[in-house]
Amino acid sequence: MTLLIGTVSNKSIVLTSDGKSKRNPKTGAGSDSDTLQKIYPLPSIPIALAHHGLNILGGNEVQAAVNNFSNQKTLDLSALSVIEIANELKTYFDKVAQIAVDDPTNQGVVGFWIAGFSAAKARPEFYEIVWPKRPNPKKLSGLIMAGDAKKFISEYLSKRLNQFEPGRVLTYDSEHCKSYHDALYMIAKKRQEKRGESIFGGTQYQLVIDRKDCNWSKRK
Repeated sequence: MTLLIGTVSNKSIVLTSDGKSKRNPKTGAGSDSDTLQKIYPLPSIPIALAHHGLNILGGNEVQAAVNNFSNQKTLDLSALSVIEIANELKTYFDKVAQIAVDDPTNQGVVGFWIAGFSAAKARPEFYEIVWPKRPNPKKLSGLIMAGDAKKFISEYLSKRLNQFEPGRVLTYDSEHCKSYHDALYMIAKKRQEKRGESIFGGTQYQLVIDRKDCNWSKRK
């Protein structure tokens, strides 16, 4: 029930998500929504998290679970690098994520993106953790996609789209990347409609991360 698109360039990261979620049809857990936020800027630092997959963790909806993680009194996020935050997130969610994916009433993965700028580094970093197949942070770059709806546009991970080329993302500024995301998102919407499916949609969220902070460019 998700489409996530990310781009990592030399000077910024852009993240885009949909807002659709559905209850677990077997247990009733979760919620039916078109406005679920799946991108989470961390407080006061140029780093954000994004989520895809099962959205109930340890009995909490994922937004509450992420808030609990970022508000730990013993965790000073501003003192940590991107990879250090990724490792902290892995440790914090490892048990509940594994329980979620092992639950026979669930079908899917638990995935997180950890993206942004470490204090001492000029270029952004991007890591992904996915339970159960890759529970350790993996560094990614360029054009990145996740979620069930990735299937509608996955060919563009290696294919040119009009003026956009996945192999040139590192050189793009944030405005160019935002336009790239919007073009991909629109293709996914049209292909989903043509197939009569409903696995992503609702509010489109878009966040730009530069060296100073995180800024929403779209929440509609």
